[in-house]
Amino acid sequence: MQELLENNGNSDQIKGIGSAYVEFNVPWISGLKARTIWGGDLTQDESFTYLSRTTDQGSQSQGGNGQVSRAYSKIFRYTGTTSLNFQRTIGQHEINASIFNEIIQGKAENFGFTGYGLVGPVKNEAGITPGKATNGYIPTVGGSGTQNGLISYFIDAVYGFQRKYYINAGARRDGSSRLSADKRWSNFGQVGASWIMSEENFMQGIRSWLNSLKLKVSYGSVGSQGVGDFTTGEYFGPTVYNGTGGLVLTNLPRTLTWEKKLEFNSGIEFTMFKGRLGGIVEAYRNTTKDLFLDRQLSRTSGFQSITNNLGKLQNQGIEVSLNGDVIRTRDFTWSLEANYTYNKSKLLDQNGQNDNINGLFINRVGKPINSFYVVRYAGVDPQNGDALYYKQDGKTTTNI
Repeated sequence: MQELLENNGNSDQIKGIGSAYVEFNVPWISGLKARTIWGGDLTQDESFTYLSRTTDQGSQSQGGNGQVSRAYSKIFRYTGTTSLNFQRTIGQHEINASIFNEIIQGKAENFGFTGYGLVGPVKNEAGITPGKATNGYIPTVGGSGTQNGLISYFIDAVYGFQRKYYINAGARRDGSSRLSADKRWSNFGQVGASWIMSEENFMQGIRSWLNSLKLKVSYGSVGSQGVGDFTTGEYFGPTVYNGTGGLVLTNLPRTLTWEKKLEFNSGIEFTMFKGRLGGIVEAYRNTTKDLFLDRQLSRTSGFQSITNNLGKLQNQGIEVSLNGDVIRTRDFTWSLEANYTYNKSKLLDQNGQNDNINGLFINRVGKPINSFYVVRYAGVDPQNGDALYYKQDGKTTTNI
Protein backbone atom coordinates (compact mmCIF):
# COMPACT_ATOMS: atom_id res chain seq x y z
CA MET A 1 0.00 0.00 0.00
CA GLN A 2 2.90 2.34 0.79
CA GLU A 3 4.18 1.92 -2.76
CA LEU A 4 0.83 3.04 -4.15
CA LEU A 5 0.42 5.99 -1.81
CA GLU A 6 3.90 7.49 -1.94
CA ASN A 7 5.06 6.70 -5.48
CA ASN A 8 3.31 8.41 -8.35
CA GLY A 9 3.60 9.09 -12.07
CA ASN A 10 1.66 10.43 -14.99
CA SER A 11 1.76 10.58 -18.78
CA ASP A 12 0.34 13.32 -20.98
CA GLN A 13 -0.05 13.42 -24.73
CA ILE A 14 -0.85 16.17 -27.19
CA LYS A 15 -2.09 14.89 -30.55
CA GLY A 16 -2.88 16.97 -33.59
CA ILE A 17 -3.90 15.90 -37.10
CA GLY A 18 -4.91 18.26 -39.87
CA SER A 19 -5.01 18.62 -43.63
CA ALA A 20 -6.02 21.12 -46.28
CA TYR A 21 -6.47 20.86 -50.03
CA VAL A 22 -7.00 22.98 -53.10
CA GLU A 23 -8.79 21.60 -56.17
CA PHE A 24 -9.17 23.20 -59.59
CA ASN A 25 -11.41 21.94 -62.37
CA VAL A 26 -9.85 22.96 -65.68
CA PRO A 27 -12.74 24.67 -67.51
CA TRP A 28 -11.42 24.29 -71.05
CA ILE A 29 -10.84 20.47 -70.80
CA SER A 30 -13.84 18.46 -69.65
CA GLY A 31 -12.96 15.90 -66.95
CA LEU A 32 -9.55 17.36 -66.09
CA LYS A 33 -8.81 18.59 -62.57
CA ALA A 34 -5.77 19.44 -60.48
CA ARG A 35 -5.56 18.86 -56.74
CA THR A 36 -3.02 19.29 -54.00
CA ILE A 37 -3.51 18.14 -50.43
CA TRP A 38 -1.14 18.63 -47.51
CA GLY A 39 -1.48 17.20 -44.04
CA GLY A 40 0.43 16.94 -40.80
CA ASP A 41 0.43 14.59 -37.82
CA LEU A 42 1.97 15.76 -34.52
CA THR A 43 2.34 13.62 -31.41
CA GLN A 44 3.97 15.00 -28.26
CA ASP A 45 4.36 12.91 -25.11
CA GLU A 46 5.56 13.76 -21.61
CA SER A 47 5.92 11.32 -18.72
CA PHE A 48 6.89 11.78 -15.07
CA THR A 49 7.75 9.21 -12.38
CA TYR A 50 8.48 9.80 -8.68
CA LEU A 51 9.79 6.98 -6.47
CA SER A 52 9.97 7.95 -2.80
CA ARG A 53 13.15 7.09 -0.89
CA THR A 54 11.01 5.46 1.83
CA THR A 55 9.52 2.84 -0.50
CA ASP A 56 10.97 -0.46 -1.67
CA GLN A 57 11.15 0.71 -5.30
CA GLY A 58 12.86 3.94 -4.27
CA SER A 59 15.40 2.10 -2.13
CA GLN A 60 16.42 0.02 -5.16
CA SER A 61 17.26 3.09 -7.26
CA GLN A 62 20.84 4.26 -7.77
CA GLY A 63 22.17 5.43 -4.43
CA GLY A 64 19.20 3.90 -2.59
CA ASN A 65 17.35 7.19 -1.88
CA GLY A 66 14.61 7.45 -4.48
CA GLN A 67 14.51 8.96 -7.94
CA VAL A 68 12.64 11.34 -10.22
CA SER A 69 12.35 10.67 -13.96
CA ARG A 70 10.97 12.83 -16.73
CA ALA A 71 10.86 12.13 -20.47
CA TYR A 72 9.74 14.06 -23.54
CA SER A 73 9.19 12.94 -27.12
CA LYS A 74 7.89 14.65 -30.24
CA ILE A 75 7.03 13.05 -33.58
CA PHE A 76 5.96 15.09 -36.58
CA ARG A 77 5.11 13.78 -40.02
CA TYR A 78 3.75 15.63 -43.00
CA THR A 79 2.50 14.40 -46.36
CA GLY A 80 1.94 16.41 -49.51
CA THR A 81 0.26 14.92 -52.58
CA THR A 82 -0.25 16.83 -55.81
CA SER A 83 -2.15 15.23 -58.68
CA LEU A 84 -3.61 15.81 -62.09
CA ASN A 85 -6.58 13.61 -62.98
CA PHE A 86 -8.55 13.08 -66.17
CA GLN A 87 -11.79 11.12 -65.99
CA ARG A 88 -14.29 10.95 -68.81
CA THR A 89 -16.70 8.63 -70.56
CA ILE A 90 -16.96 8.95 -74.33
CA GLY A 91 -19.60 6.67 -75.75
CA GLN A 92 -18.61 3.13 -74.82
CA HIS A 93 -15.14 4.19 -73.69
CA GLU A 94 -14.20 4.95 -70.07
CA ILE A 95 -10.93 6.75 -69.33
CA ASN A 96 -9.46 7.46 -65.91
CA ALA A 97 -5.82 8.58 -65.77
CA SER A 98 -3.85 10.33 -63.03
CA ILE A 99 -0.33 11.56 -62.41
CA PHE A 100 0.94 12.14 -58.87
CA ASN A 101 3.80 13.59 -56.90
CA GLU A 102 3.99 12.75 -53.22
CA ILE A 103 6.33 13.93 -50.48
CA ILE A 104 6.46 12.31 -47.04
CA GLN A 105 8.80 13.49 -44.31
CA GLY A 106 9.02 12.51 -40.68
CA LYS A 107 11.06 13.73 -37.75
CA ALA A 108 11.26 12.35 -34.20
CA GLU A 109 13.05 13.68 -31.12
CA ASN A 110 13.15 12.49 -27.53
CA PHE A 111 14.91 13.40 -24.30
CA GLY A 112 14.83 11.99 -20.80
CA PHE A 113 16.64 12.07 -17.49
CA THR A 114 16.56 10.39 -14.10
CA GLY A 115 17.90 12.09 -10.97
CA TYR A 116 18.68 10.35 -7.69
CA GLY A 117 19.18 11.03 -4.00
CA LEU A 118 15.90 12.73 -3.08
CA VAL A 119 15.92 15.03 -0.08
CA GLY A 120 13.18 17.00 1.68
CA PRO A 121 9.42 16.84 1.06
CA VAL A 122 9.58 18.07 -2.56
CA LYS A 123 8.30 15.47 -5.04
CA ASN A 124 9.87 16.82 -8.22
CA GLU A 125 13.23 17.76 -9.68
CA ALA A 126 13.94 20.21 -6.85
CA GLY A 127 14.58 17.28 -4.50
CA ILE A 128 17.37 15.72 -6.58
CA THR A 129 20.86 15.65 -5.10
CA PRO A 130 23.48 16.97 -7.57
CA GLY A 131 25.44 13.98 -8.80
CA LYS A 132 29.16 13.56 -8.15
CA ALA A 133 31.59 10.73 -8.62
CA THR A 134 31.87 10.50 -4.84
CA ASN A 135 28.19 10.35 -3.83
CA GLY A 136 26.82 7.77 -6.29
CA TYR A 137 24.03 10.06 -7.54
CA ILE A 138 25.24 10.56 -11.12
CA PRO A 139 22.04 11.25 -13.12
CA THR A 140 21.04 9.22 -16.13
CA VAL A 141 20.51 11.41 -19.19
CA GLY A 142 19.63 10.31 -22.70
CA GLY A 143 18.12 11.52 -25.91
CA SER A 144 17.98 10.84 -29.63
CA GLY A 145 16.60 12.18 -32.86
CA THR A 146 15.94 10.86 -36.33
CA GLN A 147 14.30 11.86 -39.57
CA ASN A 148 13.39 10.29 -42.90
CA GLY A 149 11.90 11.25 -46.21
CA LEU A 150 10.25 9.63 -49.21
CA ILE A 151 9.58 11.18 -52.62
CA SER A 152 7.38 9.45 -55.19
CA TYR A 153 6.27 10.12 -58.76
CA PHE A 154 3.62 7.79 -60.15
CA ILE A 155 0.94 7.44 -62.80
CA ASP A 156 -2.16 5.25 -62.93
CA ALA A 157 -4.57 4.69 -65.79
CA VAL A 158 -7.70 2.60 -66.35
CA TYR A 159 -9.42 2.08 -69.68
CA GLY A 160 -12.81 0.42 -69.98
CA PHE A 161 -14.85 -0.60 -73.01
CA GLN A 162 -18.56 -1.41 -73.03
CA ARG A 163 -18.44 -1.68 -69.22
CA LYS A 164 -17.12 -5.21 -69.68
CA TYR A 165 -13.47 -5.04 -70.62
CA TYR A 166 -10.92 -3.17 -68.52
CA ILE A 167 -7.18 -2.62 -68.70
CA ASN A 168 -5.20 -0.85 -66.00
CA ALA A 169 -1.55 0.11 -65.87
CA GLY A 170 0.72 2.15 -63.67
CA ALA A 171 4.32 3.12 -63.09
CA ARG A 172 6.14 4.84 -60.27
CA ARG A 173 9.57 6.03 -59.19
CA ASP A 174 10.41 6.24 -55.50
CA GLY A 175 13.36 7.65 -53.59
CA SER A 176 13.96 6.91 -49.90
CA SER A 177 16.40 8.57 -47.52
CA ARG A 178 16.72 5.28 -45.61
CA LEU A 179 18.68 3.64 -48.43
CA SER A 180 22.17 4.22 -49.79
CA ALA A 181 22.65 7.49 -51.67
CA ASP A 182 23.43 5.76 -54.98
CA LYS A 183 20.70 3.11 -54.53
CA ARG A 184 17.77 5.01 -53.05
CA TRP A 185 15.84 5.49 -56.31
CA SER A 186 14.00 2.65 -58.02
CA ASN A 187 11.23 2.11 -60.59
CA PHE A 188 8.12 -0.04 -60.21
CA GLY A 189 5.07 -0.74 -62.33
CA GLN A 190 2.05 -2.94 -62.88
CA VAL A 191 -0.42 -3.97 -65.57
CA GLY A 192 -3.73 -5.76 -65.26
CA ALA A 193 -6.89 -6.72 -67.09
CA SER A 194 -10.41 -7.75 -66.09
CA TRP A 195 -13.42 -9.12 -67.91
CA ILE A 196 -16.96 -8.85 -66.54
CA MET A 197 -18.14 -12.02 -68.20
CA SER A 198 -21.64 -11.83 -66.78
CA GLU A 199 -22.37 -8.85 -69.07
CA GLU A 200 -21.92 -10.97 -72.21
CA ASN A 201 -24.98 -11.98 -74.19
CA PHE A 202 -24.18 -15.69 -73.94
CA MET A 203 -24.44 -15.42 -70.12
CA GLN A 204 -27.98 -14.02 -70.07
CA GLY A 205 -29.55 -17.45 -69.73
CA ILE A 206 -28.03 -18.00 -66.28
CA ARG A 207 -28.24 -14.44 -64.94
CA SER A 208 -31.27 -15.48 -62.88
CA TRP A 209 -28.95 -17.24 -60.41
CA LEU A 210 -25.44 -16.06 -61.36
CA ASN A 211 -25.74 -12.31 -60.92
CA SER A 212 -22.15 -11.30 -61.67
CA LEU A 213 -18.94 -12.97 -62.75
CA LYS A 214 -15.60 -11.22 -63.17
CA LEU A 215 -12.25 -12.63 -64.27
CA LYS A 216 -9.05 -10.71 -63.51
CA VAL A 217 -5.29 -11.01 -63.89
CA SER A 218 -2.41 -8.71 -62.97
CA TYR A 219 1.37 -8.55 -62.92
CA GLY A 220 3.55 -5.92 -61.33
CA SER A 221 6.25 -4.91 -58.91
CA VAL A 222 6.24 -3.14 -55.56
CA GLY A 223 9.05 -2.05 -53.27
CA SER A 224 9.84 -1.98 -49.56
CA GLN A 225 12.18 0.36 -47.71
CA GLY A 226 11.82 -1.78 -44.60
CA VAL A 227 14.92 -0.76 -42.67
CA GLY A 228 15.41 1.88 -40.02
CA ASP A 229 16.64 5.42 -40.43
CA PHE A 230 20.39 5.97 -40.83
CA THR A 231 21.13 2.28 -41.38
CA THR A 232 23.60 2.55 -44.25
CA GLY A 233 26.36 4.73 -42.79
CA GLU A 234 29.12 4.37 -40.26
CA TYR A 235 27.88 6.02 -37.08
CA PHE A 236 29.15 6.56 -33.57
CA GLY A 237 27.30 7.09 -30.32
CA PRO A 238 28.19 8.33 -26.85
CA THR A 239 29.52 6.01 -24.18
CA VAL A 240 31.05 6.21 -20.72
CA TYR A 241 33.97 4.08 -19.60
CA ASN A 242 35.35 4.35 -16.07
CA GLY A 243 33.67 7.74 -15.65
CA THR A 244 35.11 9.18 -18.86
CA GLY A 245 32.92 10.03 -21.83
CA GLY A 246 33.76 8.87 -25.34
CA LEU A 247 32.45 7.51 -28.61
CA VAL A 248 31.65 3.96 -29.64
CA LEU A 249 30.87 2.52 -33.08
CA THR A 250 27.10 1.85 -33.22
CA ASN A 251 26.48 1.05 -36.89
CA LEU A 252 28.55 -0.57 -39.63
CA PRO A 253 28.40 0.88 -43.15
CA ARG A 254 26.70 -1.13 -45.84
CA THR A 255 24.96 -0.65 -49.20
CA LEU A 256 21.19 -1.05 -49.16
CA THR A 257 18.64 -0.73 -51.94
CA TRP A 258 14.93 -1.40 -52.33
CA GLU A 259 13.49 -4.81 -51.59
CA LYS A 260 11.51 -5.61 -54.75
CA LYS A 261 8.53 -7.94 -55.05
CA LEU A 262 7.27 -9.21 -58.42
CA GLU A 263 3.61 -10.17 -58.10
CA PHE A 264 1.42 -12.30 -60.39
CA ASN A 265 -2.23 -12.61 -59.43
CA SER A 266 -5.29 -14.13 -61.10
CA GLY A 267 -8.77 -14.71 -59.81
CA ILE A 268 -12.53 -14.58 -60.11
CA GLU A 269 -15.23 -12.60 -58.32
CA PHE A 270 -18.87 -13.65 -58.29
CA THR A 271 -22.28 -13.07 -56.71
CA MET A 272 -25.17 -15.52 -56.86
CA PHE A 273 -28.82 -15.88 -55.91
CA LYS A 274 -29.65 -12.18 -56.02
CA GLY A 275 -26.59 -11.24 -54.02
CA ARG A 276 -27.14 -13.69 -51.17
CA LEU A 277 -23.86 -15.51 -51.90
CA GLY A 278 -20.63 -13.94 -53.08
CA GLY A 279 -16.97 -14.75 -53.16
CA ILE A 280 -13.48 -14.15 -54.41
CA VAL A 281 -10.99 -16.85 -55.41
CA GLU A 282 -7.41 -15.80 -56.18
CA ALA A 283 -4.16 -17.56 -57.00
CA TYR A 284 -0.84 -15.78 -56.68
CA ARG A 285 2.88 -16.26 -57.18
CA ASN A 286 5.25 -13.64 -55.76
CA THR A 287 9.02 -13.44 -55.98
CA THR A 288 10.93 -11.05 -53.73
CA LYS A 289 14.44 -9.98 -54.73
CA ASP A 290 17.07 -8.13 -52.68
CA LEU A 291 15.38 -9.41 -49.53
CA PHE A 292 16.40 -7.71 -46.29
CA LEU A 293 18.10 -10.42 -44.22
CA ASP A 294 20.57 -10.39 -41.34
CA ARG A 295 24.02 -11.72 -42.29
CA GLN A 296 26.04 -13.23 -39.45
CA LEU A 297 29.38 -11.59 -38.65
CA SER A 298 32.47 -12.64 -36.77
CA ARG A 299 32.14 -11.61 -33.12
CA THR A 300 35.55 -9.93 -33.42
CA SER A 301 33.79 -7.18 -35.40
CA GLY A 302 31.87 -6.18 -32.29
CA PHE A 303 28.55 -6.99 -33.97
CA GLN A 304 26.58 -10.22 -34.23
CA SER A 305 24.93 -9.51 -37.58
CA ILE A 306 24.33 -6.89 -40.24
CA THR A 307 21.27 -6.31 -42.44
CA ASN A 308 21.93 -6.62 -46.18
CA ASN A 309 20.04 -7.21 -49.42
CA LEU A 310 20.78 -10.92 -49.39
CA GLY A 311 17.89 -13.07 -50.41
CA LYS A 312 15.43 -14.11 -53.04
CA LEU A 313 12.11 -15.45 -51.76
CA GLN A 314 9.13 -17.11 -53.45
CA ASN A 315 5.57 -17.21 -52.11
CA GLN A 316 2.71 -18.91 -53.93
CA GLY A 317 -0.73 -19.98 -52.92
CA ILE A 318 -4.46 -19.37 -53.07
CA GLU A 319 -6.94 -17.26 -51.14
CA VAL A 320 -10.68 -17.92 -50.94
CA SER A 321 -13.22 -15.58 -49.40
CA LEU A 322 -16.96 -16.34 -49.23
CA ASN A 323 -19.83 -14.34 -47.76
CA GLY A 324 -23.52 -15.07 -47.69
CA ASP A 325 -26.83 -14.18 -46.12
CA VAL A 326 -28.14 -17.21 -44.27
CA ILE A 327 -31.32 -15.35 -43.33
CA ARG A 328 -32.44 -12.20 -45.09
CA THR A 329 -35.82 -10.67 -44.41
CA ARG A 330 -37.17 -7.14 -44.45
CA ASP A 331 -36.34 -6.67 -40.76
CA PHE A 332 -33.47 -9.09 -40.11
CA THR A 333 -30.30 -10.26 -41.86
CA TRP A 334 -27.86 -12.92 -40.65
CA SER A 335 -24.65 -13.07 -42.67
CA LEU A 336 -21.66 -15.37 -42.48
CA GLU A 337 -18.15 -14.99 -43.87
CA ALA A 338 -15.48 -17.64 -44.42
CA ASN A 339 -11.86 -17.35 -45.50
CA TYR A 340 -9.23 -19.88 -46.53
CA THR A 341 -5.58 -19.21 -47.32
CA TYR A 342 -2.80 -21.53 -48.40
CA ASN A 343 0.73 -20.22 -48.83
CA LYS A 344 3.95 -22.03 -49.66
CA SER A 345 7.10 -20.05 -48.96
CA LYS A 346 10.59 -20.97 -50.15
CA LEU A 347 13.92 -19.16 -49.92
CA LEU A 348 15.53 -19.35 -53.36
CA ASP A 349 18.89 -17.71 -52.71
CA GLN A 350 20.83 -15.72 -50.11
CA ASN A 351 23.88 -14.48 -51.94
CA GLY A 352 25.60 -17.86 -52.18
CA GLN A 353 24.99 -18.89 -48.57
CA ASN A 354 23.05 -22.08 -47.99
CA ASP A 355 22.45 -21.53 -44.27
CA ASN A 356 22.19 -18.35 -42.25
CA ILE A 357 21.65 -19.02 -38.53
CA ASN A 358 20.39 -16.38 -36.12
CA GLY A 359 19.78 -17.72 -32.63
CA LEU A 360 16.80 -20.08 -32.66
CA PHE A 361 16.02 -19.35 -36.32
CA ILE A 362 17.60 -20.36 -39.61
CA ASN A 363 17.29 -19.21 -43.20
CA ARG A 364 18.06 -22.18 -45.44
CA VAL A 365 17.79 -22.24 -49.22
CA GLY A 366 14.76 -24.31 -50.24
CA LYS A 367 12.97 -23.78 -46.91
CA PRO A 368 10.68 -21.04 -45.51
CA ILE A 369 12.52 -18.06 -44.04
CA ASN A 370 12.90 -17.76 -40.28
CA SER A 371 12.39 -21.48 -39.70
CA PHE A 372 12.97 -22.75 -36.18
CA TYR A 373 16.51 -24.07 -35.63
CA VAL A 374 16.17 -26.24 -32.55
CA VAL A 375 16.71 -29.85 -31.57
CA ARG A 376 13.61 -32.00 -32.13
CA TYR A 377 12.00 -33.36 -28.98
CA ALA A 378 11.61 -37.16 -28.90
CA GLY A 379 9.67 -37.59 -25.68
CA VAL A 380 10.70 -38.92 -22.27
CA ASP A 381 13.04 -41.79 -21.44
CA PRO A 382 10.70 -44.31 -19.72
CA GLN A 383 13.54 -45.63 -17.53
CA ASN A 384 14.60 -42.40 -15.83
CA GLY A 385 12.21 -39.66 -17.01
CA ASP A 386 14.91 -37.62 -18.79
CA ALA A 387 13.98 -35.69 -21.91
CA LEU A 388 15.01 -37.28 -25.20
CA TYR A 389 16.05 -35.46 -28.36
CA TYR A 390 16.70 -36.61 -31.93
CA LYS A 391 20.23 -36.63 -33.36
CA GLN A 392 20.98 -36.11 -37.04
CA ASP A 393 21.14 -39.88 -37.64
CA GLY A 394 17.61 -40.30 -36.22
CA LYS A 395 18.70 -41.86 -32.94
CA THR A 396 17.80 -40.32 -29.60
CA THR A 397 19.98 -38.82 -26.89
CA THR A 398 19.63 -36.97 -23.60
CA ASN A 399 22.81 -34.97 -24.19
CA ILE A 400 22.29 -31.79 -26.19
